[in-house]
Amino acid sequence: MSKEKTLKYLNEYSSDKVKVQNNDEEKVKFNDLNTTQIIKISSFNSTTIENANKILNNQIVVFSSLDVLDFSEGINWDYTHHTNPGTYQLYLQALNCISILLNAYEKSNDLKYLIKAQEIIESWIKYEETNPENTMVWYDHPTAYRAHNLVYFLILAKRHLNINIEKYVSLIERHATFLYKDDHYRKNNHGIMMDRALILLGNSISHPEASRWIEKGIWRLKDTFYSSYSYNGVHLENSPEYHTIVYNLYKSTESFLNKNNLSLGEDVLNILSKSEKYFAYLAKPDLSLPQIGDTGKAKAKIEKRFDSFHDQVAGISVLQSENKKDPKLSTWISFVSGYGTVTHKHNDDLSITLFYNGKDIFMDTGKYGYGNSPIRGYVLSPEAHTTVHLKGKKYKYDLTMDDMKKIYTKSFYTSEKLDIVSGVNGGYDNLSLERTLVFIKPDILIILDRAKSEGLKNIVQTFNLAPHIEIGKEEKNKILLYSENDEIELEQFNTIDSLDIREGSIDPPVAIIAEKFGSVIPTRQLQYNKKMKTGNFLTVVKLGKNAIDSFKKVELDEANNLMKIELRETVLQFYI
Repeated sequence: MSKEKTLKYLNEYSSDKVKVQNNDEEKVKFNDLNTTQIIKISSFNSTTIENANKILNNQIVVFSSLDVLDFSEGINWDYTHHTNPGTYQLYLQALNCISILLNAYEKSNDLKYLIKAQEIIESWIKYEETNPENTMVWYDHPTAYRAHNLVYFLILAKRHLNINIEKYVSLIERHATFLYKDDHYRKNNHGIMMDRALILLGNSISHPEASRWIEKGIWRLKDTFYSSYSYNGVHLENSPEYHTIVYNLYKSTESFLNKNNLSLGEDVLNILSKSEKYFAYLAKPDLSLPQIGDTGKAKAKIEKRFDSFHDQVAGISVLQSENKKDPKLSTWISFVSGYGTVTHKHNDDLSITLFYNGKDIFMDTGKYGYGNSPIRGYVLSPEAHTTVHLKGKKYKYDLTMDDMKKIYTKSFYTSEKLDIVSGVNGGYDNLSLERTLVFIKPDILIILDRAKSEGLKNIVQTFNLAPHIEIGKEEKNKILLYSENDEIELEQFNTIDSLDIREGSIDPPVAIIAEKFGSVIPTRQLQYNKKMKTGNFLTVVKLGKNAIDSFKKVELDEANNLMKIELRETVLQFYI
């Protein structure tokens, strides 16, 4: 069904017109399923048995990258973690540890894992019956994951344990009722999780409303899909990590639907195919993903493409130059300017990241975690990114279509020898910032940052260095950096007021990189400062000795927007 017909159907057949209820005359039963017919929250790997054994000893593993929780005195379902309480509560209430135990049981056939799973579930049921004031108990993400884990448990337990099936089926009904209601639903990755779980529950029990659960889940999945992707297949949650997560959610959902003679449809699958291809542009030459938005350290498993790329809706551009002799040593630049949604969005418009000769040069900070910690606040701020910004201030996002044009990519041009991209940030009050990148392939990047305001403003141009970068000789308007054996020179061609070299600090958070969840490492930043009403920074980044030797100067004719670049062997001139 087309997008238009799908949305029309959703508008005419909203969930509030259907009431989910029990049919006392027809006993609800758990269907005869096997574990190949469901979506498992975790799968067996090299650490499964080790982690399952920890859980047997009440050392609860809720997620592979998180701390093990010591519950030797019994599980504290209201546990508060010292750094990321929301994250730990989410995975605890999701009963993720159950999935690990069930993975171990399926591999070993050792009943102790299944019995422990039952013990933990029964503990949670008793806790939930007290009506705790814990918002994570019935929240979108943990409720969806818990539904998966309960079905997984029931498939195995009904064959090997003496359990009260009716009690568990009733619990599943309550989960379906929650997942069905639009009041609990958001059009993002959490909504996708809810729909997958709702479809699973519709396949799991012989309930009079089961077909409606499945129907609602599929239609809502499609609606969310159309709202979440650009035409080019870029996921609009401002994060390469969440592009990966949501792509995998939809792929696994389609596989699950196919096993049950269902599908998301051709329209969705065509865009999903583009979404997969996007990884080939987004990944850096070493196949690592840039830590844009809420993204940690990760690698893509794709065949790399070296064409430059732009998506207007997502506000992402990638500028590239392939090293034909060794593609891993190619030059790669990302540029963020604009957004389709503000989910997982940082104050990172007009920001760049840069990869050269096998190494990161300028990096984003990553995600660290969620919540309201000082580190999280810093990670979200403009100061944490390689961008131009108003000193000490955040800017506002606009969600209406007209106002959204205040922050956007203005133009994009690519050729074999030259890439140019320009973006505008009008999110500050009484201030407009514009950044233009001129990438002379393969090793020269010119950055023109323009500011226009109604009064004097403290404008800052920040460069967030990769942790391995060493700072060398500093001259007037020039600074030399070292990336192992490579020299990189930054030169300012307009007057600046000052340069601050900021050392990494955790308290207060300054100049940090968060490659892993809940963990940061210090780095250093360059901050160029200039008080101006209307003016600009004109900065050249020369990558390697050849670029340093060959670049002579750059001039800007402001009246005519004409840029002139003088290199050792040629002169370039074009309008900006």
